[in-house]
Amino acid sequence: MKKNWKKGLPVLLTTLTTVLAITACSGNNNTPAASATNKPVKGNDNKQPVDQASEQKLATINMVMPGDQSSRMKAFLETEFAEKMKEELNLEFNINYIPWAQYYDKLNLMFSSGEALDIFWGSPSKLAEFANKKNIMAVDEILPENGPNILKHFPEENFEAVKLNGQMYALPVAKAPTAVKFHSLLVREDLLKEAGMDAITSVQDINDFAAKVQELHPEMTPIFEVDPITPYYRAFAPQDVSLTPMGNAPQYYVNEDEPGGKVYSLFDNVDIVKQISEMRADWRSKGYIKDNQLTNAGNGLSEFNSGNYAMTTGAAGDRAVNFIGSLTKNVPTGELNEYLLNPEKPRYKQMVVTDVFYVAAQSKHADRAVQFLDWVYENQSNYDFMINGVKDKDFKEVGDKIEKINNDELWPAWMLYNKTYAKFSTIIPDKTANSYKNWDEGAVLSKTAGFVFDNASVKDEEARVKQVTVEKIYPILWGFLDYEENFPAAQKALKDAGVDKILKEYEKQLTDYLGNK
Repeated sequence: MKKNWKKGLPVLLTTLTTVLAITACSGNNNTPAASATNKPVKGNDNKQPVDQASEQKLATINMVMPGDQSSRMKAFLETEFAEKMKEELNLEFNINYIPWAQYYDKLNLMFSSGEALDIFWGSPSKLAEFANKKNIMAVDEILPENGPNILKHFPEENFEAVKLNGQMYALPVAKAPTAVKFHSLLVREDLLKEAGMDAITSVQDINDFAAKVQELHPEMTPIFEVDPITPYYRAFAPQDVSLTPMGNAPQYYVNEDEPGGKVYSLFDNVDIVKQISEMRADWRSKGYIKDNQLTNAGNGLSEFNSGNYAMTTGAAGDRAVNFIGSLTKNVPTGELNEYLLNPEKPRYKQMVVTDVFYVAAQSKHADRAVQFLDWVYENQSNYDFMINGVKDKDFKEVGDKIEKINNDELWPAWMLYNKTYAKFSTIIPDKTANSYKNWDEGAVLSKTAGFVFDNASVKDEEARVKQVTVEKIYPILWGFLDYEENFPAAQKALKDAGVDKILKEYEKQLTDYLGNK
């Protein structure tokens, strides 16, 4: 999975020293297995022997990183980082940065050539591919002895999510909040306070907030959303029913309250579609959303950060903490927070692991590579050093927060996020920081957690359905076309395009997936 969107994170992370986790993938594993400390199944010809005696020897760890290296990171690796690694772990590092667009292609070349490589970052969605091609080694045997802090600071579900056929093939060392991802609303907290409101928990709250913003700031447009569907499952489904959309295809959903792998189409749920359409038609008539909502959707988040809007689509709390730097450049007094509609409803997690490190099959120092990552989570000082740099040179401690002196990105915070150690920037209000840190509290795994849909048999149908959705459904959902006059014909067009075949394939695969758990 390419993460080109993370190219912009160095700017965002100058104000947040915690995360971005959007990485948006879960373990690609359909096979239950033993716990993280169990020995791997015998006969793993992908595993390299571990030289236990190398612990006391100077070793060089060959590593690749995605993206562009900042000037401060270059100096940091050559000086303070190199000195600390030599002193504390007797390690030297050879780290090669690869642009996002070329990252996985270059990795594949390294695998095929046998080029020196010990450890690398990767998406969890790549696990099965890497393991099946024998590009990576199982880490079951080396993790207990060399990674006790990793085992201590991450939940068991992380380790289960990186197993394939009973063996663990990755180090799941990032755990950002993921519950009800993209179900939330990102709100200008400063404007919410100005409106005399404490939270947004219902569609009526949205209406009240938009009216106040329009009254207090007529130059602004209250709402610009980038997802017309996901947040409103919580608003318009019955109060005692929890509907979870299918990841990147929110027009399909499951009912968490019923057993089995039954999958539904939103476009068969005429009640929810009608309520969304009529809500947005009302917003358009009042000027709460612009007529360019459909044509300018790609620029919605950047325009929000410019201070032109008061509410947009959230992302499990991380947009509130990651967008604040961009917003405050344009609106110095701006504040952000994220809210769920019907917050008393259960929160379900579809994503288990956000980011992982893999140990390359050709590694000659697998144990030492794991020891390095384990060192990061040994204590607060080590974690701060990795993410924030040198105290009083790169950052200052202000209570339990961080004030950045150097704005260059070092080790990406999203890549190593851990709730125990992560610290927030001084410009992030406590309410927003606490909301993010506690976002996953009380959440439970969705029945779709870890499920990956294989669209090979329905690619043509998906292309046709997408075209109908863009041309006929979205204008209805955004309130541009009247529901009563246009939805029946649009619904028929979806049927003709093959939506039912796609739905059946989702249901078949999810049922098989659940049956194998």
